[in-house]
Amino acid sequence: MDTMKRNLLEVKSGILAVCLASLFWISVASPLTLTNDSFLTLDQVFTSKFDDFNTVSFTLYVKLLSFDWHFPLFLALAQSALVIITLVLVMQFIFESKKLNLNSILIIAAILEFLPFFGAMGVTLWKDIPYSTLTTVGLILIFKIQDSINLTNFVVGFLCLGLGTSFRHDGWPTLILFILFLIIFLVLKKWYSKFAAVKIKSSLVYTLLIITLFTISLSTILVYITNAKRVDPWWSSASFIGDVAYVSTTQSSTLPDFINRQVASFATNDSRTGAANCQSIADMVYSPGFDANNANLFRNTILTEYPKLLFGNAAIPLAKAHYCRTKSFILWPFSSGPSYEYWVAYGVPNTTYNTRHLQSHYLNLYLTSKAHSYIDLSNKLAGKLLWPGFLLSLTIIFFLSGSVFLGRFSNRIFLLLLFVVARHVVLVLFGIAQDFRYALVTYLICIPINIVLLKDFVTSLRKRTRIL
Repeated sequence: MDTMKRNLLEVKSGILAVCLASLFWISVASPLTLTNDSFLTLDQVFTSKFDDFNTVSFTLYVKLLSFDWHFPLFLALAQSALVIITLVLVMQFIFESKKLNLNSILIIAAILEFLPFFGAMGVTLWKDIPYSTLTTVGLILIFKIQDSINLTNFVVGFLCLGLGTSFRHDGWPTLILFILFLIIFLVLKKWYSKFAAVKIKSSLVYTLLIITLFTISLSTILVYITNAKRVDPWWSSASFIGDVAYVSTTQSSTLPDFINRQVASFATNDSRTGAANCQSIADMVYSPGFDANNANLFRNTILTEYPKLLFGNAAIPLAKAHYCRTKSFILWPFSSGPSYEYWVAYGVPNTTYNTRHLQSHYLNLYLTSKAHSYIDLSNKLAGKLLWPGFLLSLTIIFFLSGSVFLGRFSNRIFLLLLFVVARHVVLVLFGIAQDFRYALVTYLICIPINIVLLKDFVTSLRKRTRIL
């Protein structure tokens, strides 16, 4: 008991700091920020009529942690805690044997929590928050098993990674791609001595494969037992359908006539106009004139015809359309931030999706207005200076520089970055918009990594200065 009290006293300033940061954003959101996607989930929470569009697991998560929306404050507290726990675990994991006490890590986490990337996102009702946090926590605990077998780490890591991955439909494809990357490096280790520093055990691959199967099974079972409405099949090819619809609207002469006719069958009127926006498929899908049934029929065509179109007159227009919609996730210098500022949201919009006329109840209008201005400024700066592709590129450059010039290769950082790369590849291949939230895992992992690497560079520079 005395030891516990002493430990709590040692981290009291850190705990106080993270609590203040979380309470700041909760008071600003009062208690949660909602968007059109949020309203779709809440309709299911209120009616218990499930739709797998936003995944059943996420709807159940909201339903349970908000107590059927009778106590949304608890959900806000839980999500804020998830963000902070993730930041702390990432920093503890990558600092390894470096001397940095828990109180210092908590204070750094609190500073990061004040950034809209983390704090404001943590109080937004999006599936990307539990997906990114639980997936990251699960990966870290599973990675730790490589160093020392621990049953608690295995069980908690298995559940966090399995459940977290189920919150997004592209969660398990990301995990599969990450497993493929691990297998490639396992093979490279056997053939090339340069990769000897990379420590990957085959048991890690088997564990991740089992977790992937668990995630797919869990998602399937939840859809079945809740009798949820299945996702329209066309969504699995939405990125490629968006490419073709854009080209059909802007440069129809480059496409075969039968493709143009099929596009015209599912995108008419306002939807047809919306298809001309290459940055997101939302203007096409959520505008009057979009026919999901005909889009489902077109999906069968797109699977066979899209590869052929890449070798025809439409190749360059299709590539430009795809690049336009996914450019913020591509590695720099081939990427740039999105021209629209839909990164971190705030408030409760009064749209047609808000059928229950939900509203925010701000505790302090002056504080809230200042926080909203801060979020707007953050969105603008992030779009120009810190978009996901640039942040990942910067982190990779720092990591490689530290490995080469400082001779400090961190296997833990390497594994985390490999997962982030897998996430970006999936976003680039199947992206439907450039929203920051899709790459939240990039910020949760890369910003702490950069802090650690910067500390290493500063420490090394000081040592060299003393020698001189």
